[in-house]
Amino acid sequence: MPPKNPKNAQGVVNVEFYKSVYEIAQKAAEAKGKSLKDFVNDIVLMSVEKDEFLKRYAPSLSFAGRTETSLFVKDDMKDRTAEIVIKDSQLICYLDESNDCEHVHFALALPELGTLNIKQKSVLPMTFTDSAGKTHLIDFRQGRPYCFKCKSYGCDYADIAETEHAIATNRPNKKANRGGESRVKDDS
Repeated sequence: MPPKNPKNAQGVVNVEFYKSVYEIAQKAAEAKGKSLKDFVNDIVLMSVEKDEFLKRYAPSLSFAGRTETSLFVKDDMKDRTAEIVIKDSQLICYLDESNDCEHVHFALALPELGTLNIKQKSVLPMTFTDSAGKTHLIDFRQGRPYCFKCKSYGCDYADIAETEHAIATNRPNKKANRGGESRVKDDS
């Protein structure tokens, strides 16, 4: 048990913070009209209560990581990892192909949700029609273009979409375009 602060009979303990965290917390406390002590106590208590609630509500789910545009939720019951993205101001789960599943609900409780880059300009999703007249829907999964028709990342149309996305976002393309004729349908 940490030592008690000798100046306080309530059992207040001293805790060390990094200076950068202290300054952020101090500004946030002032903005809410609270003392730093009350603000930090409220935040820590809410965080612990949230974690306990999530363990009861969704014991098989856990935060597995994130990219710039995705959160990953590990689902022990399904033995899979769900990718959650923000699309059209909604959270979408690619595992369940839903905006209203337990993975989305779990993601809503994660502070990492606030770190997603929702302002990223994108040309995805895209649709392509191949020479057989079949439509390929391309969208991001796990940070790269995925073809829902071919159920793969290696589809020629996914590579084309990656090139188009790189141009639209002013980012270098990680793969060279392997060819294929682009017949993009404008969905806007």
